[in-house]
Amino acid sequence: MTIFFFCTSNLKPLLLQACPLLQAIILLGLSYSNKAQPEASLNFDRRMKQLKTGHATVLAIWAGLNIITGGILMLIAAEDQLSYFSAMNSSWGVVNLGVAWFLYSHHNEVFNQPQTLLQQMYHQRHAEKMILFSIGLDLAFIASGFALQLLGHSLGISYPVLCKGFGTSVILQGAFLLVQDTFFYQLHLKNRKKVYPLWQQQLVEGR
Repeated sequence: MTIFFFCTSNLKPLLLQACPLLQAIILLGLSYSNKAQPEASLNFDRRMKQLKTGHATVLAIWAGLNIITGGILMLIAAEDQLSYFSAMNSSWGVVNLGVAWFLYSHHNEVFNQPQTLLQQMYHQRHAEKMILFSIGLDLAFIASGFALQLLGHSLGISYPVLCKGFGTSVILQGAFLLVQDTFFYQLHLKNRKKVYPLWQQQLVEGR
């Protein structure tokens, strides 16, 4: 129970900052769903590129928020749980920003070229598998955060404040990534359902 209240109190500032970002993700999903009505000509490559770059953009914004807020809090906080919490958030921000840049540049290069039917099917299935793998990692991050929290409350531990601060940060990062990945996984499923009839038609026609 102590761990739960500590986590909630420390997560509140960043959760409040994350609200506009979460709202942006929801608006992205709503706009995508509205565009997901049947069209005369389905543009799979365009929609897949939008989903991929959208995923990377949200990750980059979240990374930037963590780098900025984490850096500021490290400067003003004493050497306590908040300072370690902020330091870990900044570190995650740097890593996530690098991942977002790689994903954006890679997907921008791949989906600027027309894809064959088999390539489209491969990219769709690959995207779903990778997001499911990422969701598994997110759950592992959350579990690791709670493990660090428990370690910080253990008797005789050398750096309890560090473990508690790092643990809270890892829980926050894993929770946000879990929400993001689950959301975009649902969008990818909608994309597959939309394009599947066209794929069937093209396979029958031998394209």
